[in-house]
Amino acid sequence: MLIDILKDTRSIRLFDFDSKVPDEILKKSIETSIFAPSIYNFQPLKYRIISDDNTCDKIFNMLSWGKRLKGWEGPKPHERPSSYILVVNDSSIIKDHNRVWLDVGSTTQIIRMVLAKEGYGSCLLGSFDIEKLKEVLKLDENFVPMIIVAIGKPIEKCITENMKISNSTAYYNDSEGVHHVPKRSLEEILI
Repeated sequence: MLIDILKDTRSIRLFDFDSKVPDEILKKSIETSIFAPSIYNFQPLKYRIISDDNTCDKIFNMLSWGKRLKGWEGPKPHERPSSYILVVNDSSIIKDHNRVWLDVGSTTQIIRMVLAKEGYGSCLLGSFDIEKLKEVLKLDENFVPMIIVAIGKPIEKCITENMKISNSTAYYNDSEGVHHVPKRSLEEILI
């Protein structure tokens, strides 16, 4: 059921780097996202699959991981994602990249759900140096990086819980390494 796929689509930050994600699954996730809603149906987003170890290493070193996890420095080399999907706005279609966040949210959720259904984890990362990223990936000038989807075989357990347990939206790892993601209840979000 859809709710089960949504519950399985958590932000995973620890992966088995040696377990590579097949290209056809990465392409399938992007192809499925074509059916997401788009502002004025302009469909301004483009995607770059990054799977080679050298480029993945360069991308990893540009990213910030789990800022709310105090004292955590991010995944160790063997826990890093084995692939990334870069989502860019093609500014030749929509110049104001702030207008495409609806598209970014819709398409990345679909991409992540397809990956979760296939047994892969992912994490959305938006903290990176845009100009450095464009240089490393040799992106056309009209491509504005919006978000990066880190992807791999998950090696951590991630669960959601009612926010009232922790009384905070801050995610955390318990003493057994289980990643907890507090969620507000339906009663709290209905107005």
